[in-house]
Amino acid sequence: MKRADDDAMTAPGIAGGQPFSNTMVATMPKSIGPHTRRQRIALRLSATAAVLCLVGTALSGCNSPWVSDEYHPRLTDPARRHPIVMVAETATLDLSGSTEDKGGEARAFLETTKFVRNYRTEGRGPLHIAVPRGAGGNVSRRVQNVRLVAYRNGVSPDRIRTVVKSGSHGIVTLSYDRISAVGPSCGDWSEDVTRNKGNLPYANFGCATQRNLAAMAANPMDLMYPAIETPRGSETRATDNKNFQQKIGKEGPTPGSMTAR
Repeated sequence: MKRADDDAMTAPGIAGGQPFSNTMVATMPKSIGPHTRRQRIALRLSATAAVLCLVGTALSGCNSPWVSDEYHPRLTDPARRHPIVMVAETATLDLSGSTEDKGGEARAFLETTKFVRNYRTEGRGPLHIAVPRGAGGNVSRRVQNVRLVAYRNGVSPDRIRTVVKSGSHGIVTLSYDRISAVGPSCGDWSEDVTRNKGNLPYANFGCATQRNLAAMAANPMDLMYPAIETPRGSETRATDNKNFQQKIGKEGPTPGSMTAR
């Protein structure tokens, strides 16, 4: 009778049908174990590489252009998408030719003063005073009052032009040409901003800012080019020249002292 451990056991499909003995069982973990660890390490490296590829794809997608370079500024620059238009227009003020009403005379003085000051700031060309044809003495006094207000507010007489108009029933009209800034028309909410896959500016983006800027500009010409720098005051020029010659303020503070010598 043979021992059980001496009997050769055949396992179909294992080692080509070779005898499966206890010797093979003892050496199996040593031959299969390291191979399994290498597979696990390879799988981990493959998974890490896949994650890095996905992250790289996502990051590269942020830099991928959705629109062309020529069309991109029209979407992201509010000054191009909602431009401020400069137009030439005429500012007018109608004044009654009658000077007998004291309340109306005071109101006409305030309105004329404001109009003349605006002319000095934004006016282009002369200040026109349109007088109705065949006007009487009241209209003449009104014109003289307007000239006096203009002179007191720094408008030279050679910049005032008196013209004759027809009708108007004794109404004196002041006018001058100016450049006005016209803002864009806002309120375009035709696009659903919650479904913006390209993350692009919506149609109304920056419109309100452009419109408010056009309304707040004291001198619309400043939106086209910078204003000319005014010269510095003559009262400080001599003092600055004297300080420069005496080198006042040129040296730094001494150690332990807070004043410059």
